[in-house]
Amino acid sequence: MPQLTLSQINIYPIKSCAGISLSSSKVEQMGLEFDRRFVLTQTNGTFITARTDSTLCLVQTEVTATGLRLNAPGMPELIIKYAEFSEKYQTVKVWEDDINGQYCDPIYDHWFSQFLGKPCKLVFFGEQSKRRVKNSDSEVSFADGYPFLVISQQSLNDLNSRLATPVTMSQFRPNLVIDNCAPFEEDNWKKIRIGEVEFEIMKSCSRCIFTTVDPITGEKNPQLEPLSTLQKYRKDKKGDVLFGQNLIALNAGHIKLEDDVSVIEQQARSIYFDQAPIAANANEIPKTKNIKQQNKTLTSQAQVIEQATEKPLKIDFSSWNLNYQGNNQESILIQGETAGLNLPFACRAGICGRCKVKLNSGEVTYINEPNGITAEEQKQGYILACSCVPRTDIEITKG
Repeated sequence: MPQLTLSQINIYPIKSCAGISLSSSKVEQMGLEFDRRFVLTQTNGTFITARTDSTLCLVQTEVTATGLRLNAPGMPELIIKYAEFSEKYQTVKVWEDDINGQYCDPIYDHWFSQFLGKPCKLVFFGEQSKRRVKNSDSEVSFADGYPFLVISQQSLNDLNSRLATPVTMSQFRPNLVIDNCAPFEEDNWKKIRIGEVEFEIMKSCSRCIFTTVDPITGEKNPQLEPLSTLQKYRKDKKGDVLFGQNLIALNAGHIKLEDDVSVIEQQARSIYFDQAPIAANANEIPKTKNIKQQNKTLTSQAQVIEQATEKPLKIDFSSWNLNYQGNNQESILIQGETAGLNLPFACRAGICGRCKVKLNSGEVTYINEPNGITAEEQKQGYILACSCVPRTDIEITKG
């Protein structure tokens, strides 16, 4: 059997921005050196991600001796210097964690705000910043929840064999890529050693709509690939679409390309459910035997939303005791987040069902095929917050 080897090492200095491929790296408890040490936030401190601002992945980063050098389409080069950071710290919210982040500089804010077209701040994981991995004593910076992500090259090859148009590993943003194993063999690993560093697998990685963003153009795939294909054979009983494994490091050290990878301990493989796409409710999306025609219907509805005159609507988030002045242009999930609510979600593509809510009154339009709920649930009034845009005033409660 061929020797498992390390074939890629990647870091992402600014969360959701473009990555950097390395030939070697220092491994720290909170991740690879320089990985996700910066994050962009809204003015209220909530982190900004390419899940909603996909052009973030077009920001190219280069690590320098004094900070970072950034380039982005249509923008002048930006030099970030550690020495220019303010001494002020502010609360940064990444998912359910409140992190004490070091505020950088208003000049950097202006650059990013101009590029994204909305106010934002750049924050650094400084000396006073602390964050723990859930159910662990290990530390993590601004990554989603774990300091390392590993995927095997053979798992990507398996996925590409099912796709009409292959995708690259960069769409999944792993830190570590392993070669010479069976497809999804990483599902079985519990502890591995890469070079001089030992890692423990903590959790399978739940994938979201970010995987549908082309890292070259910053545009989302209109058919939501590769997420749509993954959900047919990599979906667990909770509805999460899983691809890759989250890790923690059990010791510090250095790793380099072509390092041998040893599996120290294994675990039972996760169970996945093969599911064909669930037919949409006839009241929302016309039934059709032709999936291409159904996709055209969804696209047509999205175009209607884009072309419609924006008008204010009332969204009664009843279970959250919040009445919000919304609109007929954005999804319920996005508007809830804008209102300051921490609504549950995972894929943001209508696949996992995590954002299910009940529509008590009013009308909505679907912008994504609602595979994450059954036809019976739709008859009972349930909708997906990530995939629905209000057409009238609405009232919703928790699903």
